[in-house]
Amino acid sequence: MKYYLKIFVVIYFILFASIECFSQYSTETVPFFKLTSLNGEIKLKGLYRDQTTYTYGLKNTQKSSFLYGGIMVKTQSYLWTPNFLALEIDGEFNPEKREEKYLIIPNQAEVNTMRNIHIKGTFFQQKKLNLGSYFNYDENYSSRENLSNLRTKGKSYGAFLNYSNKFLPFTLNYNQSNFIQKEIQTDRNFISNSTEVVGKFTKSFSGKDRHELTISHNEFDRKDADFLNINNKTNSAYLSDNVFFDKKQNYYFNSFISAIDQTGFDTYRRYQANENFNFKLPRKFSVIANYSFNRNERLLQTLNQHNANLTFGKKFYESLYTGVFYEYNNASHTSYKEEIHKAGIDLNYTKKLPTKGLLTLSYRYYRQFQNHTSGDIFLNVIREEYTLADGQFVLLTKPYVTPGTVVVTDITGTIIYQENLDYILINQTNNFTEIKRIPGGLIPNNSIVYVDYIAKQPGAYNFDASNQNFGASLMLFNRLVEVYYRYSSQDYLTINQTEYLTLNYFHQNVVGLRAEYKFASAGAEYDYYNSSIIPYKSMRYFAGLQGNIKQKFAYSLIGNLRNYEMINENLTQRYSDVTGSIAYYIKTKNKIKLDVGYMNQVGQGINLDLITAKTEFTTFYRKLYFTLGLEFYKRTYQGEDLDFKGGYVQISRKF
Repeated sequence: MKYYLKIFVVIYFILFASIECFSQYSTETVPFFKLTSLNGEIKLKGLYRDQTTYTYGLKNTQKSSFLYGGIMVKTQSYLWTPNFLALEIDGEFNPEKREEKYLIIPNQAEVNTMRNIHIKGTFFQQKKLNLGSYFNYDENYSSRENLSNLRTKGKSYGAFLNYSNKFLPFTLNYNQSNFIQKEIQTDRNFISNSTEVVGKFTKSFSGKDRHELTISHNEFDRKDADFLNINNKTNSAYLSDNVFFDKKQNYYFNSFISAIDQTGFDTYRRYQANENFNFKLPRKFSVIANYSFNRNERLLQTLNQHNANLTFGKKFYESLYTGVFYEYNNASHTSYKEEIHKAGIDLNYTKKLPTKGLLTLSYRYYRQFQNHTSGDIFLNVIREEYTLADGQFVLLTKPYVTPGTVVVTDITGTIIYQENLDYILINQTNNFTEIKRIPGGLIPNNSIVYVDYIAKQPGAYNFDASNQNFGASLMLFNRLVEVYYRYSSQDYLTINQTEYLTLNYFHQNVVGLRAEYKFASAGAEYDYYNSSIIPYKSMRYFAGLQGNIKQKFAYSLIGNLRNYEMINENLTQRYSDVTGSIAYYIKTKNKIKLDVGYMNQVGQGINLDLITAKTEFTTFYRKLYFTLGLEFYKRTYQGEDLDFKGGYVQISRKF
């Protein structure tokens, strides 16, 4: 790191020297080096912090004061001419002195940059052919959801080539990145290295078509906590085609084909194709046809899937749409074969009402015939996709999961999340398993994860199911008030099953009310889900205020409350949060800002109570900025109570 800082210092002084050197040239002289933009900030900051932690009855008090200052510089320049070599050089350095040796305190998700340098050079940026290179180094402290504190060091470098032409425009990119991250509270370390080469080619034969081919090679290596090194090498190709057959674009075709070959920790081959046709016919008739193919090859198992669907619809006037559809799915797995037929109808009606109102009605009904053939087996489920979000129930698709076989990873397959740190598993009484993210863990809220597990599966079975959905919405006075209702149900008619088949019979009713007027909004929603697998009742309330007064007073206050009642288990869960922000501008030079937040979660494995508050006063004189701030933080989480108080003063000079 010292080497990179020396480079930055040298470059910094060279830039200032360049201003002096070339200011003596006449306007007709072509300089070797020209600095076109230079701005930045110099700052000095002092902090005092008091933190008390209670962990299972043990008290730990830490008091800290430290002083740090730093400089941030952003520059733009070029060699000879702007079209020969354009340079962007940014850097930041914030050394500090502490009297207490603990790495980081709660910081309300504020990122504290310790040092960085970013360099980018582009040759011939105004030409059809241009190329360049870049280098980035960053070191910072940050907070994940105000619950986990992180220290991260990372660097990346690469090169790029762009060629714009009428025949075959393309871009080539190479990137190498490395980072080391430490989770302070758990002392978990994460080391990641990746190399990526990507080529993208585009082609159009006329104004009615566009084709894009992307080819890439990726090498990803990661060391997570106490796990062994995990690495994958991936070669992939993606082809996207869009074709319109007429000027009005009533008839069009789009296609997406991909091939992935991966070796390493997660070895597999996957081939996919998705073909779509859309036709707008006379008299407001329409036809939509789709076909998709998926082939997955893994050790000891292969899956081939074919899916085709056809929708024939007609629009009556501008308010009513009717459609009929048919879908066919065929799956051939090493361990089983499955065939699904689905047919149904769609109705959608919209009607404008007096007083700027709108009525919307929708209905869908379909019958599903499913036939499954196999023996009673333990099925190895691989890379099943789920989205984990706070306040939502997520059940693994298959029941009778074998304990100890669940593995949860990110989309690359190289980050293995840890149970009881990043997620928890809850075994339901109906033989299903529920997965929940842990706040502050590695899994971001509302993110996609992939789950592997082994589950006991039924043998041959077939059934006939019916499914219907109805929705109604009434909006009045230009969306001032909305009342809505949704109903859905699923039933099974003819069933031939074995012991390990679990079917979901359900009836769901959702009733809601929303109101919105200028700066204020509020609403409530009741959800009754009577299911044979996981029945529940849910009540959700939400409200918000947001706006500004004469550009001097800005405010925001948003609150949510959701209560879950598990009907068969005498279990409740509650999620509530409130966030608020007030900013008051005194003339043009002074600003007072207050940010507060409260989050509470009560339930199995999710108990959390968190209060944060931060107020800040900012003023400036000429180019000197003065900031005074106070912070408060109180958290109860996983058997640990934490109280924190702090204050800071900062002086900065921008140029």
